[in-house]
Amino acid sequence: MQAKFISIITILLFKISYAQEVTISTEVTAPFFSVLKDLRKYNVCLEETLGSEAIIIVRDDNLSYRHVAIADGYFLDNIIIIRYNQNLINMPFKEQKFVFLHEILHHGGYYHWDDILGMRSYSKELPLYYEIALDQASTLLGK
Repeated sequence: MQAKFISIITILLFKISYAQEVTISTEVTAPFFSVLKDLRKYNVCLEETLGSEAIIIVRDDNLSYRHVAIADGYFLDNIIIIRYNQNLINMPFKEQKFVFLHEILHHGGYYHWDDILGMRSYSKELPLYYEIALDQASTLLGK
């Protein structure tokens, strides 16, 4: 089972790594790749636009617990760098995806004060919150 999982991850990494550095902590590969896949359904290919030089997703337990994740590569062109802490991996899968979508929007040049659902806090009360945020984010990131 573990060998099959590693093979699948290897295939996914080869698919997105055309001459770019790809470092993604194994504990978050599933939610991160799921967001990439969701955006591709809207014809948004992040590894060609925002992360053509590098995609780096790493755990940092020194990150303040007030933050689940931070988009460190925000001011770097063509590089996605996201650090996260233990709080992220303790969240349900859909919330993890939302956090990655939120950080990707930062890489796209959006801020917390922008009127974008993906830049707000996740709401468990709205069943399609992630899907609505994804739809809006794909329109903004596709421009």
